[in-house]
Amino acid sequence: MAELSNLDDGQDSSLLPIERIDCLLDTAKAIYKTHRVIQTQHALFKCGVQQLMAPAAHRGAAGSGGDKGDTPAPVKDTPVLAADDFFPIFVFVLIQADIQRPETVRRQMTMMTAQTSLQGEAGYYLTVFEAALDYIANFDFNAHCKELDGPAKRRS
Repeated sequence: MAELSNLDDGQDSSLLPIERIDCLLDTAKAIYKTHRVIQTQHALFKCGVQQLMAPAAHRGAAGSGGDKGDTPAPVKDTPVLAADDFFPIFVFVLIQADIQRPETVRRQMTMMTAQTSLQGEAGYYLTVFEAALDYIANFDFNAHCKELDGPAKRRS
């Protein structure tokens, strides 16, 4: 969240728009890196539990050296964070960053950055930032609360 909070206009108005774009990119990279670390830890834990639960015959006799194929490699099977999964995480991080004037920051990055700089990855994450701002601005809290209350009322 530290990267995204650097976008805040009140915190450091001396940042150039392209530097703010770099903050977006750093935030996205931090989200992906965190996901990869958590998924790798989960996979390693899961493999460890599976090895403990496996019958002794499958684990190989003590001192037999075992097969090199007996040791699982969960890291290569770590799931990738898809855009549909990335977006809600990014929205959460954006809310937690508590940017005071996010629309001003968005306009600065959009209008004052060379269009050639907004192609590719930078343009994609600026679009994600804009979509997240739009999602937050148009979120209907009342409808969401009614939706959450519905199942509880039905159980009563």
